[in-house]
Amino acid sequence: MNLELFREIFDNFVEPVYLVDPENYTILYVNKVLKEKFGECVGQKCYYVFQNLSSPCNFCSNKYLYRNPEKPYIWLHKNLKNNRWYKCIDQFIKYNGKFLRLEIAIDVTKEIIKSNLLKEKVKEYADLFENVPVPLYRTTLEGKFIKVNKAMRELFGYSRKDFQKIKAEDLYYQPQDRKKFIKRIEKFGYVEDYEVRLKTKDGR
Repeated sequence: MNLELFREIFDNFVEPVYLVDPENYTILYVNKVLKEKFGECVGQKCYYVFQNLSSPCNFCSNKYLYRNPEKPYIWLHKNLKNNRWYKCIDQFIKYNGKFLRLEIAIDVTKEIIKSNLLKEKVKEYADLFENVPVPLYRTTLEGKFIKVNKAMRELFGYSRKDFQKIKAEDLYYQPQDRKKFIKRIEKFGYVEDYEVRLKTKDGR
């Protein structure tokens, strides 16, 4: 490994890059971006500088890299010192016959926040669907139930497991009404003021 070429390449990276001795956790190199974030830290311990810890991190990637030195280890981590999320790409490289750990840390905080917001919205929708006091359900075109809310289960007397065993047409007094219903949706894209007669589990 040519150290001058190494510095020339990684000093211009827009993401943090550093090099550590995995045997004693000493920082051997940090690029310009990382130096701006954490200051001059070559010669210090990585767990102290980057994580504000007094001993090696219990999530350190060294153990994974030692198991497979030829393969990079990619993981997601939230840095508690600056509260940013990083996608870390760690790789062992050889220098003077010994392994050094190279890490490139890509800031994915914005992506994580968007993902978490999406999960919250999905949960809100699921809660609303389940608890709205109106029977709601979703099926495939073939009539397999995908989702059934609480009001629907209570009205028809079927449990969640029951709905997994039956098809939508089983709720119709006249099974052919289901086919007519589907054809109407396929033709117009929606159904409005369309009455059908449905039956509960006990046949009412």
